Amino acid sequence: MKPEKLILSAFGSYAGRTEIDFTVQTGGLFLITGDTGAGKTTIFDAITYALYGEASGGGRSGAMMRSQYAKSVTETYVEFSFLYAGESYRVRRNPEYKIVKELKNGKLREQKVPAVVELTLPDGTVYPEKRSQTDAKIEELIGLTKEQFTQTAMIAQGDFLKLLYAKSDDRKKIFSKLFHTDAYWRIQENLKRRSLEMDRLLAENERAAEQERERVILPREELKEVPLPEAVEQIGIRERELTALQENVREEIRRLTAAISKAKEVNELFEGLRDCEQQVQKLKEEEPVEARRKEQLEAAARAERVHVKELRCNERLNERRQSDETVERMKRLIAEEKEVHDRQEQDFNTLKTQSADAAEADAEKMLRIREQLPVYERMGEAVEQERQAKQAYESAKQYYERAVREGASRLLEEKNRQLLLEEKYVSAAKAWERASARSTEASAEYEHVYQLFLKEQAGILAQNLREAEPCPVCGSLTHPHPASLAENAVSEAAVKAAKEQREQAETARDAAYQEFDGQKSAAAEQELRLEQAKQQFLALAGDACGDGEKELYTFAAQQAAKEPAAKKRSLTERGRQAERFSREGKKHSGETGDAVNRLKLEALKRDWEEGQRETARIRAELSYETKERAEEALQQLTDKADRRTKCLADAEEALQKKKEDISRQEGMLTQEQTKNAGLVQECLELEKEYRQALRDAGFSSEEAYHEAFLTESGRETLVQQSEAYVRNRVESEGRLLTMQKLTEGKQEIGILAWETELEVQKQRQQELHEEILAMHTAYETDAKVVERCREYFAAHERLDAENQVLKRLYFTADGRLAGSAKIDFETYVQRRYFRQVIYEANRRLLTMSGHQFMLKLKETENSGRKSNEGLDLSVYSLVTDSERDIRTLSGGESFLAALAMALGLSDIAIRKAGAVHLDMMFIDEGFGTLDAQSRKQAIEVLSQLAGSERLVGIISHVTELKEQIEHRLYVTRTENGSEAVWEE
Repeated sequence: MKPEKLILSAFGSYAGRTEIDFTVQTGGLFLITGDTGAGKTTIFDAITYALYGEASGGGRSGAMMRSQYAKSVTETYVEFSFLYAGESYRVRRNPEYKIVKELKNGKLREQKVPAVVELTLPDGTVYPEKRSQTDAKIEELIGLTKEQFTQTAMIAQGDFLKLLYAKSDDRKKIFSKLFHTDAYWRIQENLKRRSLEMDRLLAENERAAEQERERVILPREELKEVPLPEAVEQIGIRERELTALQENVREEIRRLTAAISKAKEVNELFEGLRDCEQQVQKLKEEEPVEARRKEQLEAAARAERVHVKELRCNERLNERRQSDETVERMKRLIAEEKEVHDRQEQDFNTLKTQSADAAEADAEKMLRIREQLPVYERMGEAVEQERQAKQAYESAKQYYERAVREGASRLLEEKNRQLLLEEKYVSAAKAWERASARSTEASAEYEHVYQLFLKEQAGILAQNLREAEPCPVCGSLTHPHPASLAENAVSEAAVKAAKEQREQAETARDAAYQEFDGQKSAAAEQELRLEQAKQQFLALAGDACGDGEKELYTFAAQQAAKEPAAKKRSLTERGRQAERFSREGKKHSGETGDAVNRLKLEALKRDWEEGQRETARIRAELSYETKERAEEALQQLTDKADRRTKCLADAEEALQKKKEDISRQEGMLTQEQTKNAGLVQECLELEKEYRQALRDAGFSSEEAYHEAFLTESGRETLVQQSEAYVRNRVESEGRLLTMQKLTEGKQEIGILAWETELEVQKQRQQELHEEILAMHTAYETDAKVVERCREYFAAHERLDAENQVLKRLYFTADGRLAGSAKIDFETYVQRRYFRQVIYEANRRLLTMSGHQFMLKLKETENSGRKSNEGLDLSVYSLVTDSERDIRTLSGGESFLAALAMALGLSDIAIRKAGAVHLDMMFIDEGFGTLDAQSRKQAIEVLSQLAGSERLVGIISHVTELKEQIEHRLYVTRTENGSEAVWEE
């Protein structure tokens, strides 16, 4: 990969668009020089950012990459063109940043610009993938990751000595990333993890075996002295013995249980016989109760026949009592209705009398209203005349008062304007006087300076006289006594300055005069307008203004204050309004003068007052305010008479209706009384029938009857009890006969001894069961423990053998094997790469140091066994044939060694990357520590490294390098950002 062109826009310290063309030289060494902080290293940062989206230093966001000097409209991007395999590629990338954009309405808005990368292929097409795929494609073309690229293409400023003086552990981290040896570290870690895991498995195995041994159950103390497998066998034998003994006990329990069961069956028959005999005896004892129950049922049947008669008699008695109550209630109602009728009749007579009186009074009122109706016509005419007179007066008064207020306001405003214009006039006059004075002074000064200048013309011409050259005044070729120039001679520039000051003063004077003349004319015009406003106001106000100027303006101020603020107008509007009021005043008055207007106003007021008096006189004659009110009152009286007639008719109708209601109720009372008499006779007959039924049923009294009477539910209860008694008697006697037959020839058996023996055998069986269960549990548990322990022991032997192998592998890979150097596996592999790096470094270091010294990797037998020192460096002196510590190098020697190391590291990294052709390298600073000879040798080595095809750029501000390197790129810093140009 070889760079062709780099374009930076608003990137880093570059504010605008900066283009660096690397094709100005096809190959070789070139210098990037400039002041500190000018932006030299930014060039390599831009290349790295274009390819990988990050600066070489890393850690900077898009906002940080944008130049602080850039304008808001300038885009931030980097465009890098390079050759790869003879074909040209171009990468354009911009970070995510924010710009301020102006909208159409003029407002500013912050807008985010997204991060974008674009890869243009050799055929001119753009790689059509997303940003992540494009980044991967670029990395595939370069063949290096960002870290590899920055380590091989750039020896960064301040990083020269890091690798040279680094400890083995630090150098190990660098090589791990560069040569990807972390796989060997992962092997170490994997062995370590597996070894620790094996230790854990062994510990778990031992814990599990111990836990199994703790689960052992030994039911007898003597078994603790016996080995566990033998104890398990004895427990099994004891379990079988107890099981056989338990079976014998079970057989005895079954025999006793059968005998007791058979004896209980016989004894239960005799127990049932005794129960039947007791039940039959109990039923015989209840025979009197059953006899009384039957007698009670027979008496209840007789009482039921009497009860029918009683119910019928009671029904008629209830009807008679209800009829008695109805008769009494109807009598009370009729009496109340008659009282209401009497009151209605009295009210009707009173209403009739009052209606006649009211009708007579209303007739008189209606007659009076009808007589006044024609007068209301004259009343309407008088009111209309009064309204017109009032309207004419108020309209004239309104226009007059408004005219006075408007005239007063206009007069005051014209007066204020006059005072303001007078002030401006006086001020303009004074300004004109001052400008005239300054113009006079400037003219005098100019004349004075000009005269002095004319006097010094000879001296000025004499300054330019030369021998043998003619004088411009006299033509003489000799100048024995040339005029001398005074010390305070006036120059032509001073004359021009004085002339300009005079012209400026004259211009200012003319402008001041024009302002003065304008203010004077305005003041004169305003005086005329003020006089016109005064005459108009005097014509309106008349004698009310007083005699003097002061009284005039005082009265005007009082009138102007009466005008509402919302109705105040401009001066021009007031002038037009005053003229309109004047015209309308003439129209309302019919005259041409304002004095006549005021007289007409008073006459209109008198006409209005006369109309008021006439209206009041006519209104005093009338009962109502208007004809409509009178007609309304007449209608109300007519309606009242109609309502009175209707009310009288309604009262008479209600009285007649009440009479009819009373007559109807009296007829109903007669019917109810007839019905009541029939019920009395019927009740007497039913009472006789009821008494006869009592005697026929054999009851001596009503109490005996009521005592014998039963309800239907009571009778059903007695019947059910009687039937149940008979049914139980038959069933009990039948069961007794059956039990007597079953027990015939048998006797009861005693079972107490058998039951006692059965309990003893059951207790024995329970004890045997518990002992057998304990033996079985112990046998099952202990047998499993024995089996699991055998498995754990076998697994422990297998794991321990495997662990021994892993431990040796882990200690070897970790550099901890006893008797060996403390170099781990990754360091061992890195030493191979490091030897290659040192070899390539020494090829150049020998030349640059003049074959004075070279780098050497410490051997493992000399690296010590206290820590990992497998990547430590030493210096071998070819002069003294001795080896010394790397830190004994001087500053210049250290730079040469570090440069050689960096170049060797770059060679090996590129070689390891495979088909990578990186035809570029940047070296940042460090040459200031070298003497002239060392610097010359270093430049020669770098020139050989570059050759004719490879570009090697040295970033430095060392002055001597400018003489030794032909091609130079100058980077300068300005107030507007950095700039970079090739030296032509």
